[in-house]
Amino acid sequence: MEVAGWQVARFVDRFMNGIRGKRVTVVAGSGNNGGDGLVAARFLRQRGAIVTASIVPSRDPTSLAARHATTLRQLGIVLLEAPDGIAGRTDLLVDGLLGTGIHLPLREPAPGIIQAMNATGRPIVAIDVPSGMDADTGTGAPDAVRAAATVMLAAAAI
Repeated sequence: MEVAGWQVARFVDRFMNGIRGKRVTVVAGSGNNGGDGLVAARFLRQRGAIVTASIVPSRDPTSLAARHATTLRQLGIVLLEAPDGIAGRTDLLVDGLLGTGIHLPLREPAPGIIQAMNATGRPIVAIDVPSGMDADTGTGAPDAVRAAATVMLAAAAI
């Protein structure tokens, strides 16, 4: 997750032609994709971005996403329960809501959160796959995230 989050932050910095002083909202689910997004939030802040995280709280307080959320709180990064914080003033959103393991149809709260993300009109950078897209079939939910870019993360098979 550290490497994934660092790579996402690095990409976002380049995508925005510098991130210092820009407002970024990271939308994070409770799974590993959300954990990647929360790590990216930390690295974006280190790069000078003004970061807010809109999170789906994990039911498991020992999950990686929950642990990274705790770290962000300790750093003073604002964490709001999704979909709160999505419609606010932001220059870019990072989509860490859902990852490659989703199955359609989507269940709440995902469709409402995705609609709020798309309604901002701001560029969205997705992690692995835009939320609402089935990575196995390429099929998208009616309201899948309309990402301007996707950072695909993978490890080389040896």
